[in-house]
Amino acid sequence: MKIHLKAVSNPTTYRPSTAHGRSTLVDLLWAHANSKAPDAVQGTAKALAGGLQIEDVDVDRDDASLMTVLNRPSNWNRMDARVQWAFCLMVTVRGACQLVTAAAHADEYPRFGAQLLQSTSHDLRSFLDDAVAKLRTPEVAR
Repeated sequence: MKIHLKAVSNPTTYRPSTAHGRSTLVDLLWAHANSKAPDAVQGTAKALAGGLQIEDVDVDRDDASLMTVLNRPSNWNRMDARVQWAFCLMVTVRGACQLVTAAAHADEYPRFGAQLLQSTSHDLRSFLDDAVAKLRTPEVAR
């Protein structure tokens, strides 16, 4: 991973990628969420929630990103809240990566209204900002 990131000459133009050996956690989450149906992603979300040792999360309609709603598994209401949150994280990372990639290739796609793009971007960033805050430990925040 360090070799891949050291090869980035301009950090402002860096984009995650599902190619090149999937070298970062974001790359891996994106590739996995991109290649599986929502019901299959839920198994990985359960493992991710356990690995991150997420506690005291409550996902309700106000917390989930639009990507979560668009990609929700069939048994969403029966999932543990920690697994729901990890699922939200995975599909929101996927959505953000897709949007960044689409923006880099905007000439290949139809034009969409600024309000739609702005609100979608805000929704993704809002959930991801909250996720970063939730995952920070007191030691990291100092």
